[in-house]
Amino acid sequence: MRQTNRFGECVRAERKAKGLSVTESAHLINISESYLSTIERGLVPPPSAEVILRIEKELGLKEFILFYYAIKDGYNRVPRAVVERFAERYPK
Repeated sequence: MRQTNRFGECVRAERKAKGLSVTESAHLINISESYLSTIERGLVPPPSAEVILRIEKELGLKEFILFYYAIKDGYNRVPRAVVERFAERYPK
């Protein structure tokens, strides 16, 4: 069974839509180029909540959208405060 990489695909698509290179994005997010590249290619699980929030901020994404994709990919380290805030902001 192929592991999904919605998180990395979303990060890559949004980065490219902003016209940013991996180098530029990595610098803005404060992570290494190689780490960002491995995230985008789905070679590593989604990063920590702190890094996810920085990616969202620097790429100008809606708050928590990357957590949605991370959870879809099986990420289970979302802090409770983030889950609660997401639920408040986007009720069913």
